[in-house]
Amino acid sequence: MIDEALAVRGIHPGAHEWHTALLVDGHVAGVWVNSVEEAELELTVWWGTRCHWVTVDPQCLLFHEYFPKGKRSAAEAERRFPLAPPRALRDRFAPADSLLDGIWPPSASTTSVAR
Repeated sequence: MIDEALAVRGIHPGAHEWHTALLVDGHVAGVWVNSVEEAELELTVWWGTRCHWVTVDPQCLLFHEYFPKGKRSAAEAERRFPLAPPRALRDRFAPADSLLDGIWPPSASTTSVAR
């Protein structure tokens, strides 16, 4: 379904790269995908909440700013961070018009100000 949603919007596969995201519930997560849009869709489906921001992070540098030890334990994965711009990379945010708009209408509690 994600591939179909991307194809309908003209987003074509590219090289898989790591994408780091801050979700609106404060979790920081990541995924290996082809685009920011695909990352947003996959993470939203997996975590059940929208993304505050998503950025390409091929060397996981931004991810490791949040989790400096490199490998997270279950307790660390549950850690939540304040909603804010990314700590280091600040130039590649998820598009303002989310692919989820119209599919998953944002509520007042899940609307992102950083998008």
